Amino acid sequence: MARACANCGTEVDDEALFCPTCGEPINPGGEPDLPPAPDWPATSTPEGPTAEATEEPPRAEPMPAEPVEPAPTEPTRAASPMPARVEAPPPADEGGVPPWRRGAAYRAATPPPPSGPAAPIPPRPGALRPEGFVRPPDTLSGWLIGIGALVGTVAMLLPWVVVGTYIGSWGLASGINLLFTLVLIAVLVLVFLPHLVPDVPHRNLVLLGVALIGVGVGLDRLGLPLTGMGAMIFLIGMLAFATGAFLAQLGLDRQVGGAQP
Repeated sequence: MARACANCGTEVDDEALFCPTCGEPINPGGEPDLPPAPDWPATSTPEGPTAEATEEPPRAEPMPAEPVEPAPTEPTRAASPMPARVEAPPPADEGGVPPWRRGAAYRAATPPPPSGPAAPIPPRPGALRPEGFVRPPDTLSGWLIGIGALVGTVAMLLPWVVVGTYIGSWGLASGINLLFTLVLIAVLVLVFLPHLVPDVPHRNLVLLGVALIGVGVGLDRLGLPLTGMGAMIFLIGMLAFATGAFLAQLGLDRQVGGAQP
């Protein structure tokens, strides 16, 4: 009895183990069930009477789509525009060249700032004078009076007579000389430290009187015997003191150490 291949439907012999057409093994247990014939005529092939037709699966009808309600949305706020950031221009000098691009050639070509007289330094609160504590005089009479008073004060420490001990022979051994030494010290303060002394009325006339008294003391001492070198140095200092006092009193003074008037 002839059998049919379960794969392609080709009739094979009873003793065949494989299909000669498709090579599918033949089930020896029994006759396979053939699929039902389709409603339309089968197409004949040159190798066999008909080929197995495949049925087209039924198409599923599309389901009607349900309307989808849109989800409620929250109202969005309008974003405020950000202010534009303004970049500051780089610093530039008069030539328009930024500082970081200036080189040695640029600095050499740039004219230096005009040099002028320096502005005076304002005095600090509580300071007596910005120049210092001691004020040197700026007039010829001031220097003559100051140097003369200083020389006269130093001469009081030298021997005025050539005999006796040092303490007994110096100028301070006399009471008049001791009192006049204090006057000379006051004159030194007036000349070199004027900011510590109030204004003296008729200052030039007072200084002239002190100088004349000093010259008289020196001349009186030179008239005595055994006069020492202290008296001579004192007289020289008093003559310089008197010269400066006369220049200031007569208006013949001149400025020193600065611009001439």
